[in-house]
Amino acid sequence: MNRKLFGEIVHQARMTRGLTLEELAEKAGSSKGYFSGIENGKVNPPSMAFVQRLAKRLKLPEEELLLLAFVAKAPKAVRGFPAFVEFAEKVTAACREKKMI
Repeated sequence: MNRKLFGEIVHQARMTRGLTLEELAEKAGSSKGYFSGIENGKVNPPSMAFVQRLAKRLKLPEEELLLLAFVAKAPKAVRGFPAFVEFAEKVTAACREKKMI
């Protein structure tokens, strides 16, 4: 689980809604470059408040998107803990179940 998965979900949702990077950036109050970085896994997922706004704009389940952002932002050392790996797998499974990925 990494920030690339979060970016892929944002990209998929944006494309499904027929939005350009510019349109999404304008609706979410950010820049095209920032969203490009998110979609390409080059920047960490945004803050909790921003993820909530993004979930609403993209009509994605807020809870799953927040959890996915949390997992993606976890420090590398934490990502190796068995309990965290199990948690990340559950979050990913929930996203797949809701056809986010």
